[in-house]
Amino acid sequence: LLLGPSTQATAIAAPTHASKRPFALIDEVSAESPAAAAGLQVGHRVISMGPIDADAIASRGMSALGALVQAHEGRALEVVVLPQGEAKPLTLSLTPAKWEGRGLLGCHLQPE
Repeated sequence: LLLGPSTQATAIAAPTHASKRPFALIDEVSAESPAAAAGLQVGHRVISMGPIDADAIASRGMSALGALVQAHEGRALEVVVLPQGEAKPLTLSLTPAKWEGRGLLGCHLQPE
């Protein structure tokens, strides 16, 4: 909110991820995994995971995600995805954690 000269509050549109481009496609989600618990699904296109977005991937590569996930084990990360066939992004909370399967997420990301 900004206060104008008349001291009335003026609403400012919140930034949107609609202009951001996805950098990965989720092509596998394991049952009972942290990814499944967060609501991630096959076909979701990842726009951002925490501070990582397409620009970060372009400059640092997909290994930036691995480092981020390991650094956030047990702590929630905001993940913005574009569901298959949808125009509106969806924001989910994903907490990387050890589970019965491999890795800390239980999903596979295919770079776009």
